[in-house]
Amino acid sequence: MAQDPTTIAFRFGYGLPLPDGAATDEGALMADLGGPDLMAQRHPGMGFTAAMPLLRDIEATRKAQKNDPAKKPQYREAIRVSDRAALGAAKASFARAVDGADGFRERLVRFWGDHFSTTARKRQLALLPGTLIEDAIRPNIALRFGDMLKAVTLHP
Repeated sequence: MAQDPTTIAFRFGYGLPLPDGAATDEGALMADLGGPDLMAQRHPGMGFTAAMPLLRDIEATRKAQKNDPAKKPQYREAIRVSDRAALGAAKASFARAVDGADGFRERLVRFWGDHFSTTARKRQLALLPGTLIEDAIRPNIALRFGDMLKAVTLHP
């Protein structure tokens, strides 16, 4: 059943106004989904490989400041660096939704990210839920569900 572009913008994307080049019918939405992830290239997020050095630094400085209270400022700085990285990843996520002509992809990424991800229980681990989305969900969004499920399950 054909739908008007306004309905498609709200049902399958992030609403109006439609960015330039946005798909306005179901076939074009599916074609865009199978194409390259241009918004991930334009607004890169942080994967697990990039997050690991920050997480290791937090853990190392946490242990050091337990034995030497004078090292507490280094621990706090490691937390601030991680917080800035997590904020940058959140900004990239919003920028992708607002800037991209491929709203359907962003809507699916948000849906599956919400479905599979967890909330970090500690501030030090705030980067981890976003790495799951970057490494396991985004690359598999247009593939078979089983492939995404396997990637999500095996993600660190």
